[in-house]
Amino acid sequence: MILHGQQPLPVVIARTDCIVMGEYIFNSKMSAPFKFEADALFAHPPVWKRTLSVLQRFVENHLPRVEVLVGIERGGAHHGAALAMLLDIPFATLAETSSGYKLEGATVADRSVLPFDDVVTTAGSLIRATKFLRSQTAKVDRSLAIADHCLVEARIHLEKAKLFHEAPVAVPLVVSAALGLGLITDEDFDKIDTWRTDPRAYGGQRSLPLEARV
Repeated sequence: MILHGQQPLPVVIARTDCIVMGEYIFNSKMSAPFKFEADALFAHPPVWKRTLSVLQRFVENHLPRVEVLVGIERGGAHHGAALAMLLDIPFATLAETSSGYKLEGATVADRSVLPFDDVVTTAGSLIRATKFLRSQTAKVDRSLAIADHCLVEARIHLEKAKLFHEAPVAVPLVVSAALGLGLITDEDFDKIDTWRTDPRAYGGQRSLPLEARV
């Protein structure tokens, strides 16, 4: 997304040092050579405010019937509370625990609910949260996040879950911007590109058929 007279949002966000190189394990037990750290936005209030403004306008223009925003712990809860305040709608948090899900805040039963996460990788956390919310009779057909890794696996799972998903920031564009700004090296970029080719096979993991993945 490009705002008039301003740089594209991925370029602005890249400057917050949100692309962090290292070996990381995601909730889906998938390893990666980097992570997108959405909480880096907290150290840059103007960028965080601009990002929230983009999300706010999207919801107001395209999802006017949303009654409750549900932030998925932890990132979705941190940023979602601020977004719900801007939208002036009720907010709830949803945490996945060893014994199941813990929902706190606004009531979701029989209401139009928008699950919100900070970053979507395989979409596993988002889809599991959506299934739980639907089991509580919440009306969920859309979801929102700050950033999306834009992996084929995630798109397939979202389609199977009948969940229309949006995110204003494509992580690959942020990675490219970080390279252009000299914030990551060519070697870093190549590692990330290799991971994107087959994330499940990165680091010697067994690559599962798409239909078998979470």
